[in-house]
Amino acid sequence: MQIDLRPTQQRVRDFIARRVNEYGTYPNKGPGPADGAVSQVTFGYSGSEGYVALVFDTRTEPDIDGEWTGYMTADNNIVPFPEWTELLDHWAEEEAVQATLPNGETLDINNYSHSYAMINQLFGELIRETVFEARDTGIIGRLPLATDAYFHVEEINAEWAWPQYKERKVQGLLHRTA
Repeated sequence: MQIDLRPTQQRVRDFIARRVNEYGTYPNKGPGPADGAVSQVTFGYSGSEGYVALVFDTRTEPDIDGEWTGYMTADNNIVPFPEWTELLDHWAEEEAVQATLPNGETLDINNYSHSYAMINQLFGELIRETVFEARDTGIIGRLPLATDAYFHVEEINAEWAWPQYKERKVQGLLHRTA
């Protein structure tokens, strides 16, 4: 099987832009008051189920507490990625998978060189890098962000997460730094 993750990254990019642009046009479906400043943005995902959820948290003191999972299926909060499920199915059947990464490099994935967690890390890193791009190009800045707003990426079964908890307000900071 061959999979090109560049179109996947573009779909994540488009999803982020759409959700940011729609923010405020309907009540926020996430933790906290519907009209509060966004204090945390969670990008939850599942490789095996093939989706990315984007949940805006407006609590004054948000935490990485799994609260996002109660909102992931709300209108507009989720986008499917069936190619991730297909990739993992082929991997589970011990079939070789050749993936083209967002940077154009090719990666051979098989049961011997890559674990389930490593593949989920690949998906998580793709999301993380796309969020950095959205932050650095000003897309995320269109949100009504709290001063210390941050994002994190979390695989729903805890196969991979970023950043480490203590670093969330530094590494995941959503305000662009010089």
